[in-house]
Amino acid sequence: SVRLDDPDPLIAALTFCDPGGGTFQPLFWSTLNNDLQNIVRDNYGKRPYARAGEPYETYRPAYRYGWEARMMHGDRAWMDVEDQLALGWPEARGKSTLEWTDARHAARDAWDRAGPPVGAGKTQH
Repeated sequence: SVRLDDPDPLIAALTFCDPGGGTFQPLFWSTLNNDLQNIVRDNYGKRPYARAGEPYETYRPAYRYGWEARMMHGDRAWMDVEDQLALGWPEARGKSTLEWTDARHAARDAWDRAGPPVGAGKTQH
């Protein structure tokens, strides 16, 4: 389980607490507030896949793509959706120059750190 006090600021930025003490995640990357997006921006360069000198804007679409894919695919495993995500990357990439072979690492990072949407896997009554 990811905690807000996690020493990794990228993890902490992508996890939220609600006033009731639970956690929630915004469905779309664009709903992250600027402070949280800035934490991701300030820490992406420390990720093992980040190329030295490559600007955050190169990776931002991959983070967004991985985050939103996780919110849409709930409890599915990465390996079950990666081929589909690879096919969608040319459209999702925007102005990013990353090919999927490189973008997949940032997308997977966001996917893993987002975790399944709250309530995913629960039976609806």
